[in-house]
Amino acid sequence: MLRRVYQCLGSFLVLCLLGPTCELAPPEEESDAANGSSSGAKPSQSGSQRSPNRTAPPASGNYPAMNGANNFPAQGAPGGFAGGPAPGNFPSGPVGTSGVPGTGTTGTTGTTGTQFPPTQGTGSGPTSPRGGCPTTYTVATHIVIDVSWSGSLALEKGQGQVHAWSKSTFVENGDTATVSSKSCGSLLPEIRTSSLAGGYSVLIEIPDAAWDQPSMPTFVGTATRLASGWQIEPGAALVGLSMPDATVRWPDADELTGLDADGDGSLGITAFPRTGGRFAAPPTNLSQSARVSEIHLAIRNVMSLTSTATGCPETYSGKANVTHLDSHVIGCRVQGGGICKESERDFVDSNRTEYEIHGGTFTSLRVEDDVTCAEVRALLPVR
Repeated sequence: MLRRVYQCLGSFLVLCLLGPTCELAPPEEESDAANGSSSGAKPSQSGSQRSPNRTAPPASGNYPAMNGANNFPAQGAPGGFAGGPAPGNFPSGPVGTSGVPGTGTTGTTGTTGTQFPPTQGTGSGPTSPRGGCPTTYTVATHIVIDVSWSGSLALEKGQGQVHAWSKSTFVENGDTATVSSKSCGSLLPEIRTSSLAGGYSVLIEIPDAAWDQPSMPTFVGTATRLASGWQIEPGAALVGLSMPDATVRWPDADELTGLDADGDGSLGITAFPRTGGRFAAPPTNLSQSARVSEIHLAIRNVMSLTSTATGCPETYSGKANVTHLDSHVIGCRVQGGGICKESERDFVDSNRTEYEIHGGTFTSLRVEDDVTCAEVRALLPVR
């Protein structure tokens, strides 16, 4: 059994009411390009034979043309005569002198031969010494993380699951590999407020279309082959912000440098609260006199995936190890109004839910290199 460790550096989880702040220690073608075709040309044979000593040789004395296909005279008469008398039926008469040598017409060249059946080969990319497995491949991954959250005056205690999708390209080079990952979606659990806070549900959603935007970042990690498999070094994934050192203490919202991850003109990645029915948007103040219509998130997470697989499986699963899940609300808009004031943004950010992580699992599937995030989510749906 080979033990393979895969890291999904691009699974960006908006893991709380408004983005979480949490910490927890935690793939062949092998083708023969045998497109062989052989050509054979069996040239027709030509030649001349001497006429037998007959008393009455044919009038022409010329040999018939040779057949290029089988290199034999067109007629089967002895001596190569075309249309000569049958053997033993020559007329009687004095013994004649030897006939003059006949001349034969050179036969035509046969057509070029073709190998049958023809063989065809298909191209293939580089393969690994590990049994012909490819060294470059793309996988789609669906991560499921079990979480819980504490109750408060404004929030009911609860538990649920966070779902995240990503696509990653692995490039092996001997005993090392480069892993380039991009987030492809997230689904958060529904949060319920207390009766004192209104008794409604809150669900923050990032639009599916955002994940396929060219402005979405790609994160690169490294892996090293060990005797038991691959070791993926943990790394930080940043969405909607930049940090000189992504491994230091998670800063306050005012200390962050925001980036427009989804290309919509607002710093951060934009998420929308579900409304209608039992759902309501988060308030911007204690009196709940105004609520947000959208929020702009900055997210950092550190995650690794570990699995054991044999050969080059199309699908495999394993354990998700999450050590950091951090977020901040760095901006918002008010329903029926404009951009949130700083005090309104701070209120929303300070009331985001914090998750406690209880472990996670993942399923990965080898896919085409040009797979879209929409296809990733469709191939690995929530079950």
